[in-house]
Amino acid sequence: MLELGSEWMFTQVLVGSPFGDVWQIRNVSTGLCLRALANRDFSVVDTIDCTGITNERWSVPQGGINAPSEIISIRSEISTGGAPCLDIYEGPLNTPIDVFHCGGGNLSQEWVIA
Repeated sequence: MLELGSEWMFTQVLVGSPFGDVWQIRNVSTGLCLRALANRDFSVVDTIDCTGITNERWSVPQGGINAPSEIISIRSEISTGGAPCLDIYEGPLNTPIDVFHCGGGNLSQEWVIA
């Protein structure tokens, strides 16, 4: 299970995808990259060795990395299509992290990069 209190480092991979710039999200402690296992609601998000596969690429709205306190959605760039959002399973009080179709105003999909 991913720990929400962990520190994560963003490494830019691509500028200007349809949903913003593309990043790898690497755990500072382990050096592993965040990845979505599949492009369907409730799919698990875990960490894996960083290889550059699409499962470990995430779109962040342009300027989101450099705008602390701005609330953003983070979308998976998974190659099977779609762009599900990084999501806290069943709401902001629970800790398992998954991907889920993006929905405006969904508090479980709102992130702040500090």
